[in-house]
Amino acid sequence: MLATQNGVAVAQVSGLGALATQSSIDFATQIEPTGKPELNADVTMVVTSPPPISVAYDFDTSIKDGQLPKTLNFKLLRGAGTDVTALANWSAVLKSGNAVFSIGAESGVLEITTLSSDAAFEASAAYLGTTRKGQSGATRKLDDPPVMTGGGGGATSDATSSITSTTSSAYGAANTRTLTVSPGAGGIVNLAFA
Repeated sequence: MLATQNGVAVAQVSGLGALATQSSIDFATQIEPTGKPELNADVTMVVTSPPPISVAYDFDTSIKDGQLPKTLNFKLLRGAGTDVTALANWSAVLKSGNAVFSIGAESGVLEITTLSSDAAFEASAAYLGTTRKGQSGATRKLDDPPVMTGGGGGATSDATSSITSTTSSAYGAANTRTLTVSPGAGGIVNLAFA
């Protein structure tokens, strides 16, 4: 079969089976995927990956309010930048770390709902029989611990060298004292026992 453009033969096409005996092709019913392709189309595809994100935690590893969920927006671009993200089927896997997440099957948006450690994600976009992949991640950013300052005003100390055994049903005077402690400006109390 000869392929023609404006009545001029431009290529010899073989291996078309029944289509080779036709003088025209119906792109809506005989070609998969349906639709006429663009002339001279650039069909290179690439997944663009978002930069890694940080999630803020207090110095004691408790997550700060409003930090999660967070999203990573992956995109599938064709040629010189045509966005075909919504035409792909998206999936994602956790490459390292510990996190709970999901990805929109038609959006490429990966949503992180729990982050127990730094994590790396790999998103895959399946489009026109080919899968392309991109990677990104999330890190936990811990606040520095508060600066230790002196204790509250009027600090006192107490000591004893004899403590009655704590396996007894009666305790000696050294075991019955009340310890009242006021934290310093950093909100932390350090106790030392010698």
